[in-house]
This record gives sequence, structure tokens and C-alpha cells, in this order.
Amino acid sequence: MSRPFIAIIPQSINEGDKVLLKGLVKDDAYEFSINFVTGTSPNPEDIAYHFKTIFSENIVVENSKRNGDWMDEQVKEWPVSDGPGFALEFAFTGGNVYTYLVEDEHSRNLISYYPLDYDLHEIDSVQVWGDVEKIQELTFRYS
Repeated sequence: MSRPFIAIIPQSINEGDKVLLKGLVKDDAYEFSINFVTGTSPNPEDIAYHFKTIFSENIVVENSKRNGDWMDEQVKEWPVSDGPGFALEFAFTGGNVYTYLVEDEHSRNLISYYPLDYDLHEIDSVQVWGDVEKIQELTFRYS
């Protein structure tokens, strides 16, 4: 994507809410990232949760950004083989965001959990950056 995909969150995220995101990556994809952002700027100073996949290294990098400064990152193995698409569910529970790889309608595998340093109500938009060809689905599931 030359420009980020930006979706305004229709109502505040609360404890127990989930966001499902499905998309197709480019054939020569190197990386893509999904950001839960405070505000709607395409160049945010504050990112409550940053999830970045680097295909060449088979890793996921997670962190947050406050006042333009990146916080401590966590690096984990990306548990997906090569393929054209992704389906991820982000669940907001207990002050953490849990990220699941969605296999099908009934099967989800936990990839990671990351402690949030932001109040859920501060998150205003979801942004997708990088080597994503298109977003196929974005679903907000409110508890």
C-alpha cells in the first residue's frame, strides 16, 4: 500500500471487544503492520498497539509509541507459512491485547499478548501499512 489503510473505530473499544482483520499481502511482501492509533493522522505520534510482521525473518514485532517515541518492543516468531493472506483477531482483555491467528470460523491460535499502556477509549482508528494488496474484511465485535 502506498498510503495506509485507515479505518475510524465506530465506537470506543471496551474490555472484551475484538477486531477481526483479513487481507491479502503482495507476492513479494517484506512486511506489513497494523496499528491501533490514538487519533486518525497518517503519521501518528501515539500508537497504543503496533503489530508488525517481517516475512524474511519470520517474526512479529510488537510495541507502542508515545509522543513520537517507540517503547520497548517484543519480538516473537511468526507462526505462518508463506501464503497470500492473513486473518488476525485482536481481543482487548485485562489491560492486554491478545492477537490470534484465525484459521477458520471456529479456530483461533494465540500468537501473542501485549500489555497496553493506553486506555482503550483513547484508541480512535486502525491503520494498516506496508505490503498489503488489499483489506478483505474489517469487523468490530463489541462485547
